[in-house]
Parts: sequence; structure tokens; C-alpha cells
Amino acid sequence: MLEYEEETTDEQSTYASDSSVLTNVADAYFFGLGMQTNYRQAFIYYKKAAALGDVIAKEQLGLCYEKGLGTEVDLAEAMNCYEDASDMGSAVGSYRLGDFYYKGIPGLAPKDQNYAYSLYMSSLMASYMSDDYLALADVHMRLAECMELGNGVLQDKEQALTFYELAAEEYEDRVISGDMRCEELLDQAETHAEALKKELAARQEQHK
Repeated sequence: MLEYEEETTDEQSTYASDSSVLTNVADAYFFGLGMQTNYRQAFIYYKKAAALGDVIAKEQLGLCYEKGLGTEVDLAEAMNCYEDASDMGSAVGSYRLGDFYYKGIPGLAPKDQNYAYSLYMSSLMASYMSDDYLALADVHMRLAECMELGNGVLQDKEQALTFYELAAEEYEDRVISGDMRCEELLDQAETHAEALKKELAARQEQHK
């Protein structure tokens, strides 16, 4: 009996010090995988895993702080999490940090779309280097908007169209795989792409 109890304690200790296990538990609570969604429990486990240096946990902990999921909204803490994740080569951390500068957060992050664009590009490179293709659709959408509007980069509507089309393909893949949260983003990407196609076609017609 004592031997069994010692093994159980050792197993619990191992799990408590394994950041990937903690992150998996947090994901289960966050996304409702095999259990009811519980953001408070997800936050607790993400925080433990993040303290052990798990980059995915840092990304998700930032989201919890940013959106007030399982904790109070704390944009400063969210930004710290995204900065840490970005420094660790996280594509998600980089583009979410870029969003803070793209829009500007009073008293926290000055609006700086040039810097935001550079973070989006860093995110794109990180996606390819780490094979983190799930982030690509989100990155392509942000780069497309920057290029369409000339925010942080020279306006390039042809390249913007390319990125919107890529984002649409990638969101469609995610929807097919069961991520129904991407349906609205897929619609946005397709709508922007279609509008740009018409605009560019009309411009080409004028120059004939």
C-alpha cells in the first residue's frame, strides 16, 4: 500500500513539473476537450505551464489576460506573455503583440503600424521556420490588410489579394478539420479577396 502511494505521489510530481502535460490539461479545459469548458481551470494550468517556460502556454495565458478568460482583463500581463512568447520564436506571440501596436493601447503600447508590420513579418518567418502552419492564416490576414491599406508598408493591393486568397485557403482547411471558429474569418478573407479582385480588374480595364 505504501509503495503504491509513493508511486502515485511521484507520478503527480512528474505531471506537476511537466509543462507539456500541464498545457494539455489546460487545453482540455479551455477548448472543452472531453470535458466541459472551464476557463478558470484552463487559466490556472496555463499559468503553471507558462512558469515552466512552455511557449504555447504563454500564448494562451496572454489570450486569457487579453480577453478576460478565467481571470480579469489585464492587457499589461497579456502583452508581457506575448513578448515572452515572441522572444521564444512564437508566431502566435509575434502577431498578437503586433496587434497591440497596430491598434495602439493607451498607456501601454503606442500606435506604431510600422513596428506592427515588422512583427507580422517576424510571425510569418517563425511560422515557416517552426512548421507552425496553423498561425499562417491569421498572419496572412494581417499582412493583407497592411498591404491593402498601406499601413506600416507601401500599399500593394496585388500582394494583398494574394495574402487574402492564401488566408481563405488556410481558414477553409481549418474549418474542414473541425475548427468552426474560423468560419467567420474565412468569410472575411473571401469577401476582401473578391472586392480586391473587382477593384483590380476595373483598374486594369481603365488602362486598356
